Amino acid sequence: MEQHFVFFVCVVCISNLCRTDAEVRATNSLCTKELGGTCQAAYQICPGQMFAQKVSTGQWLCPSRLEVCCVKPVAKIFTLAVSKNRTINASSTYKCGKRRLGQWRIVNGQTASIGAWPWQVSIRYGYYRKHHCGGTLVGENWVITAAHCFERSNRPASFSVRLGDHQQGKSDQTEADKLVEKIIPYPYYKNDNSGQHDIALIKLGSKVTYSPHIIPACLPAPTDSFESNHDCWVTGWGDTKGTADDSATLQEVNGMVWSATYCNWVWPGKTGPGTLCFGNGISQPCTGDSGGPMVCQKNGDQFYLAGVVASGTAKCNQAGLPALTTKVTHYIDWIRATMKGM
Repeated sequence: MEQHFVFFVCVVCISNLCRTDAEVRATNSLCTKELGGTCQAAYQICPGQMFAQKVSTGQWLCPSRLEVCCVKPVAKIFTLAVSKNRTINASSTYKCGKRRLGQWRIVNGQTASIGAWPWQVSIRYGYYRKHHCGGTLVGENWVITAAHCFERSNRPASFSVRLGDHQQGKSDQTEADKLVEKIIPYPYYKNDNSGQHDIALIKLGSKVTYSPHIIPACLPAPTDSFESNHDCWVTGWGDTKGTADDSATLQEVNGMVWSATYCNWVWPGKTGPGTLCFGNGISQPCTGDSGGPMVCQKNGDQFYLAGVVASGTAKCNQAGLPALTTKVTHYIDWIRATMKGM
């Protein structure tokens, strides 16, 4: 049964516009010929317009995969089709772990492109709601972060969550602020400086609206392995120890998941089955990056939450020292059960 929705722009495949890649290129792109839009570089913003990049059948609206289709708002009823016999809500066009903006490219890291890490959130604390910890959006009203971020206070009213942020202290006109309904640390976490079980869930007070700047990361399966994966990234607004231009702007660093043997050697007594080590021999997270995502790419172009930054350190710019992250697969059953139960 087909359903009809009112939108200002077609963001997935209109049922009569599904064509092969060859046909798309032959007509100088679906974007220009069929939607009346223009193709622009993916990192650019469409003023007063919306992004439409890839149709639901896997075809591209623009000739280059580094472009997006900017379509002027048009009040019109569209049928949004993903198959011959069913339709979907527009929010489902935002698949977990798939970036819609930014380029593929924190100490000795680099400034991230705006919109490059749409699951990154800023957990804000206190009367002035200053950045306190990082976190990862993993559902419409769920965020994963580090349990030690709530050692000072675990009152939901003391915190808020900002999504879609890029440069702190300056409006990017992409942000959304949410109240916190519940803070749920892992039940066996202890504030004993052991680094074990350092993970927590935040339930937001209301569901978020997905956009090119706000998209959840994918959650891994219990059997997923990220060890020796070189396509992993840590992001955050933490202290850059003077090695970046502006620590108020989201930073990114590429690295790999180190072997458990090396991790145990570097961090004796602080590792266990729930720990992963991340680094590249040069760049590591610092204080303020805590709770933020360590995501790894798999299944093509999707990013999965592999780790949660467990601790920033004063030695974050010491070459060769990897960062400790909490291994998400070790806690995935608890994560899913908690989210399902609430």
